[in-house]
Amino acid sequence: MMSVYLSNVSNEFNGLIQKWQLTNTYNPNTLYARDINDSYNKIDGFIDKKIEIINSDGNLVLESDTDKLALGTLEDGDYTMTITYNLYIPNMYKDIIDGFSKKYGIELGNREKIILGLMPNV
Repeated sequence: MMSVYLSNVSNEFNGLIQKWQLTNTYNPNTLYARDINDSYNKIDGFIDKKIEIINSDGNLVLESDTDKLALGTLEDGDYTMTITYNLYIPNMYKDIIDGFSKKYGIELGNREKIILGLMPNV
């Protein structure tokens, strides 16, 4: 990985570079678990990512809520890594959408209800 300085790009592109930490220098003692899977709408802000490292005894030894995990404290051994994503829609957002649907006489479709957690996705 390399660092790049781009002086003449848009603020949006610079924001994307910073958001995904694409300007750092590679560190061999760091696990990089990057994924750039944005839909570029509000739903991206409702997804929490968590990385966990579990030892062979089933104990959690490291965790991170970012795309990088410092491995310097790990001893040699067998580990399991899990990456989980949690979709969390704040109740206030559901209330805002419900208010809009009532105000403008709009009925939410199944897709919208599933996204807002108002309907199970089976």
